[in-house]
Amino acid sequence: MRALSMCGQACVLYGAAEYSRALDLTVLATPEALPALPALPAALDALHAAVIAVPSFDVRCLDRGHEVHFSIPDGSAFPLRVDIMSRMRGVEAFSLPWERRTTVALPTGEGDSEVLVGVMALEDLVSAKKTQRDKDRPMIRRLVDASYVAARDDAVTDVQVAFRLAELRQELEQLRFEARRGA
Repeated sequence: MRALSMCGQACVLYGAAEYSRALDLTVLATPEALPALPALPAALDALHAAVIAVPSFDVRCLDRGHEVHFSIPDGSAFPLRVDIMSRMRGVEAFSLPWERRTTVALPTGEGDSEVLVGVMALEDLVSAKKTQRDKDRPMIRRLVDASYVAARDDAVTDVQVAFRLAELRQELEQLRFEARRGA
């Protein structure tokens, strides 16, 4: 199944750490992808995950842009959440983020074995975080900073420079807006 990690856990993988008890996934939800979708419900079932909000886990709901929320009990007062979506405001259709994804090798905890995880590209992750929630603005800033630090010793592309300059401009415009509003 085509799925990408995004939001909190992806931010951790990019070095813009933020504690998160949620795993946010974006999945390809098309009729062609239907044969692969049963693997995810089976995995969630094995973890005793329960849907905690409407709608049901259904390709039609995902395709309309709804997010499906699951809770995985872990014995604590705050169980792990898994949020699954297919469409996000401000982010292109799944095929483009899938092409731009980053693949990260994570240890499984069983010897030297690793699992490969697809992570939404940093630029797409920043777009997904632009939800107009105040708590996301510092994360966007940390992601852009982490991008700069990670690439400063590498050959920086024109696309990366344009991305950082656009983000800096938007941050300055937001600060000006807040200064005018507070005056």
